Amino acid sequence: MSLLVDFVSMNRRWCQGLLKMFPSFFSWPDSSAYMNDRVEKALARGPSRILEVGGVDRPFLPKSSDYFYAGLDIEERPHCYEVYDSFLVQSVEQPVAGKYDLVLSKTLLEHVPDNQASFKAMCEGLDASGEMIHMIPMKGHPYALILRAVGPRMQKQLLHFLHPRNESVTGYPTFFNHCTAEEIRSLLEENGMVEIDIRCFYMASDYFKFLMPLFVLVFCFEKICQKLEWKTFAALIVVSARAPAEASSQSRST
Repeated sequence: MSLLVDFVSMNRRWCQGLLKMFPSFFSWPDSSAYMNDRVEKALARGPSRILEVGGVDRPFLPKSSDYFYAGLDIEERPHCYEVYDSFLVQSVEQPVAGKYDLVLSKTLLEHVPDNQASFKAMCEGLDASGEMIHMIPMKGHPYALILRAVGPRMQKQLLHFLHPRNESVTGYPTFFNHCTAEEIRSLLEENGMVEIDIRCFYMASDYFKFLMPLFVLVFCFEKICQKLEWKTFAALIVVSARAPAEASSQSRST
């Protein structure tokens, strides 16, 4: 086992050396920066009630007197009740109590077994003209294909080698239910959402730094997919959508 650990560590150092030697080549659009920008623009519109799903005790936003900030997760920790104004212990697949102007999540929905139910619950939890913003890993990237192949039971052990630094926060079972750009758009449309915007990001080759040749191969594959806009192989998407105005919402419900 120690030899394997040393081998992986050596390959990670080689990969980091490549990144330092060729920074312009090994560069990507920053998905987190894009997500932050979308959320900042949403906050500028002055939402009074915000719901974050899947944040546990690591919220995306700070508490503020400018809005009521609720958290929702199946996992409960003592700190949850300090970082949010309110915290709900439940699955996002279940109906959400209350109405919100903004619902957001970051790398949660790939862990949900039934995203048809989760999007229905989140959309119904939006007030008229409310907005949702999500960052969602996709199921067609080589990393996702490996996780899907090994199944939930072996995923945490595999993450120990693929991405050990994030093992504590990413070691949850992944299902990738409806996790393609097309399927996410369809779920939003089914729930009457409008102004749907989806941006694809392709970089997840960090998970392959345990073997430098494989890292380079996956990275080049990602570059080709980005150039050709092959959404099927995207690593993740940032999606935003808006609930219809009150009149449209009423006509939908009837």
